[in-house]
Amino acid sequence: MGKIGDYEYPIIGIKEAIEILILIKREKISDIKTLARKLGHEHHKSGRFRAKLSSLKQYGLITGKSSNLRISQLGEEILRADEEKRENSIYRAISNVRLFIDLYNEIGYKTDRESIKKGLFKLTNIEAKEWVINEIITPYKDALQYLEEIKRKKVELLGLVDISHIGRVNIIDKSTFEIALKYMEILGRKFGIELCLSSIEKILRTLLAGEKSLEDLKEETGLSNSHAMLLLQILEEANLLEKRIVPGDTLYKITHKGKNTLLFLLQII
Repeated sequence: MGKIGDYEYPIIGIKEAIEILILIKREKISDIKTLARKLGHEHHKSGRFRAKLSSLKQYGLITGKSSNLRISQLGEEILRADEEKRENSIYRAISNVRLFIDLYNEIGYKTDRESIKKGLFKLTNIEAKEWVINEIITPYKDALQYLEEIKRKKVELLGLVDISHIGRVNIIDKSTFEIALKYMEILGRKFGIELCLSSIEKILRTLLAGEKSLEDLKEETGLSNSHAMLLLQILEEANLLEKRIVPGDTLYKITHKGKNTLLFLLQII
């Protein structure tokens, strides 16, 4: 997996990712050393193999760590579903790559190097290196046939939550948000904390005014330290807020996705 600006991107296309998924399923592979060997890599710590592994995770196709590799629920749906459901599952996998969605909105079907370079600059304000463009071109071309349909359906990824050993929940509407919330509630009970939409709304609304420290957030939302810390961690993982380390403190700021999610929450709470 590569990165440019705030965007992360897979270095392999969805077709190759699915081929690797089929290999994992067929060979019943559960550790990365075996997978690396099957893919022709000399070592499981090689940069190229690690990037492929990260790409599979970014698509939301696998979960787990080195000795406990698992196909996610989304990955299983792609492997087992009928043609129509399989296509919908692939749409969801592509939707996990925000760079492809935003780049498509900028340049559409253009895949020449100059168009991609200009599109990346508009999104990141960074002059992409040639090797970055090389990494992005093939996966982006691979995703094109799905990106138009994703745009047509107006699927907006408000956030996401990774669920250990299960997969990734893309938050695009009320139903998917409720699924993600159920997981957060289970996690909260594990720590003896009750989670609810109003608590999430309080934090996001407070951050609209600007960056806040943990102490400021606790004071303005009335949340306990443990409650606030857990929610902040979850919201950061979901890309709804970001933190910045400063001398002696940590500041939290709402992201664009967080603002969209707050507007969404205000409609359903």
